[in-house]
Amino acid sequence: MNETELLQQNNELKRRVEDLSNRLRKYEPDFDGPQGPEEAMGAPFAQRKRIAVIIDDSKLIHIRYKSIIEGHGIVVVATSQDGTFGADLVLTHRPRLVILDYNMPGVNGSEVARMIREADNQVKIFVISGYLDADRIALLKSSGVDEILVKPINEQKFGEALRRMEI
Repeated sequence: MNETELLQQNNELKRRVEDLSNRLRKYEPDFDGPQGPEEAMGAPFAQRKRIAVIIDDSKLIHIRYKSIIEGHGIVVVATSQDGTFGADLVLTHRPRLVILDYNMPGVNGSEVARMIREADNQVKIFVISGYLDADRIALLKSSGVDEILVKPINEQKFGEALRRMEI
């Protein structure tokens, strides 16, 4: 990908984040108080509730991850099988943690991570996916992902990753 294509992709992601913010303002003008979403998203990480959003195209994965996450004292407040809707959920709930798959129909995990990171630079983004090569891992890291695990995973690896992210 050349520099022009990267700039175009970055501008498109910025436009999508702004669109998500505008839609949120339309439906929730007060957005949890007098501040707008930008100020609410800037709330210090440590003051946020221990909540999570799961974005994965498999409902079975939602159930499995929710069980593991809640075993670590983190409440899953929303799940999504669609990346763009999942980014909306992050803007709405302001979680500490987002669990994200890479391979999803439509928008992939790297693009979702960029949308989320553009709106919130404090949320911890944790990608768990079945197939990640070196190029995809580099793309995810450049998208602002905090932690990456390749499936299959077990509860111990999952818990260790949560501790590293200091959720």
